[in-house]
Amino acid sequence: MELDRVVEPKPVIINQHRAREEMIALAKEGVKTFEELPIRLEFNPLFRQDGSINLAFTQEEFDEIRKNVRLQNSLGVKTELLEPHEIKELIPPINEEKILGGAFIPTDGIPNPYAVLFGHVNALTKMGVEIRPFTKAKKIKVKNEEAKGVTTKNSDINAPIIINAAGGFAGEIAKTAGVKIPIQPMKREVLVTEMLKPSIDPAIISAHRNFYLAQMLRGEFACGSTVTKDGDPTLDSSLEFLRWISRTIVELIPQFAYVKIKRQWAGVIGVTPDKRPIIGGVNGVEGLYLACGLGG
Repeated sequence: MELDRVVEPKPVIINQHRAREEMIALAKEGVKTFEELPIRLEFNPLFRQDGSINLAFTQEEFDEIRKNVRLQNSLGVKTELLEPHEIKELIPPINEEKILGGAFIPTDGIPNPYAVLFGHVNALTKMGVEIRPFTKAKKIKVKNEEAKGVTTKNSDINAPIIINAAGGFAGEIAKTAGVKIPIQPMKREVLVTEMLKPSIDPAIISAHRNFYLAQMLRGEFACGSTVTKDGDPTLDSSLEFLRWISRTIVELIPQFAYVKIKRQWAGVIGVTPDKRPIIGGVNGVEGLYLACGLGG
């Protein structure tokens, strides 16, 4: 699906802080994939494996994280349960009085979204793949219960295999093929600070309070959250998010009260009701495959 304006890629934390076996397995494979990308693509995705910490602010959150750590360890993820003073050693500026503990996964990391994009474009081009940027997919063509191609704003593209990986718009484009999938589009807002000296290595996550904070390669910090309001999400940045995320981060790391914000933006992700992705073929439409719902 084509958007009315270009959306800046959001920072992605490749993390394994999951609570279900299938999601942990998928996250493990994601880490492995990024570790192997330099060989697969012959291009460096700038994947920094500084780890990530999932914080607990209440006893209930800490108990759930402890349970998840046991499951992650049983599936081969080397998650470590940490007390506040141990988190303080990894993140010196943190206000340890605000947290009860957390979980640290040293193999998690952050790739550069532009490097990942350009690496794939470069590899696909070498394979002879034609990429058509800014081409709106209007409709999936189906005949006799078989996928036949895609109608775009410019022309029809005939193809026996169609992969719907349209993120938050996957449900909308699936309807054109007569397929209904439970994808809810949600807004994810992000802000980026000025460039600072390296000070926090692991990415900070709060699965319960729905925010993240991570220092990027050039020194700026990115922090974001998913907005769960009802209705169609827009790409407009909100003052509400700016106030909430600023207050949340400053309470956690007081020094951020003096940090300047460089820019702010929003994007749309696709989430399913049970936060599980939808991956695989579609019954009733031969040749149509789904790879969506990955925003949860």
